[in-house]
Amino acid sequence: MLMFKKSCGALAGFTVAALSGLCATSAAAAGLYAAAPPPNSVYVRIVAAADVTQASVGVKRLSAASGAASPYVVLPAGDAVVAAGSAKAAKPFAGGKYYSVVLGPGGRINVLEDPLMTSHVKATISFYNLTARPNLELRTADGKAVVVAATAPGKEGSRQVNGATAAFGVFGGGVSLAATAPQAIVRGVNYSAVATESAGKVRVVWARAETK
Repeated sequence: MLMFKKSCGALAGFTVAALSGLCATSAAAAGLYAAAPPPNSVYVRIVAAADVTQASVGVKRLSAASGAASPYVVLPAGDAVVAAGSAKAAKPFAGGKYYSVVLGPGGRINVLEDPLMTSHVKATISFYNLTARPNLELRTADGKAVVVAATAPGKEGSRQVNGATAAFGVFGGGVSLAATAPQAIVRGVNYSAVATESAGKVRVVWARAETK
C-alpha cells in the first residue's frame, strides 16, 4: 500500500512537471508566430514601374527598387490616402482583398485589385496592361506560347500554370515589346507582370507575391 502511495506521489509529481514543461514550451512557441491580421484586413503592396520607388498608403510607408515590388502589408479596410512624389489621392480598399499600387511613368498612380490564390498545385500569373496599346499579350519570351491572351488597356488577365523556369515577354501585334529575365515559377505562388509605357517604350515589371 505504501508502495502504491509512493507511486501515486511520483506520478503526480511527474504530471505537474510535464504540464509545466508543456506550458513553458507552448509559451515559447507562441513567440515564434505573429498574431493573425484583424478580420476584414486589406493587403497592399507597391510596384515601382518607373523612377518613383516610395509611397505611403494610409499610415504605411512602402518602398521597392525600380522595376520591382514590395511585400504586401496589412491595412484596415476603407478609404486610404495614397501618396507618391507629388501625386496624392484617396482610394477605396475592400476588406479581404489584395491590391497593387503601381507607381507608373509621369507620377501616375494605378490601384489594381490582385487575384486571390485559388490553387496550391499550380501557380497563378497575372498580366496587367497599363499602356494605351490594345490587345497586349503575355507570352513566353520566344513568343511560342501564349500565357495570358489579348488584354485591353487598363485591364488584367490571369492564368494558372505548372511549375517551370521561363522568361516572359509582352507582345503586341506579334512583336516582342519587352521581356523579363528567366523566372522560376513555383506552384502555389502568385506572380504579376505589369506592362507600362513611357516615351513610346514598353517596360514590364515582374513581381512575386510576398507578405511582410
